[in-house]
Amino acid sequence: MPAHQQIQACIQRCQQVMQQLQQLSASTPDQRVRDLLQEGAHHLQLCVTECQFAAQRIAKTAAQPAMA
Repeated sequence: MPAHQQIQACIQRCQQVMQQLQQLSASTPDQRVRDLLQEGAHHLQLCVTECQFAAQRIAKTAAQPAMA
């Protein structure tokens, strides 16, 4: 699988985990646990943003003709 596709698959997995953390956060009565789960989801969002940037750079580089 090309690097771009691997990154996209990883992004999707991270987004799924992020949603699970947010759902768990919403369902817990303990404020401290809720805050920690939200913090984890936030860190995953930061990772997703960076991975999306990397995927865009890879796609852009792959689309450019090779220099001789």
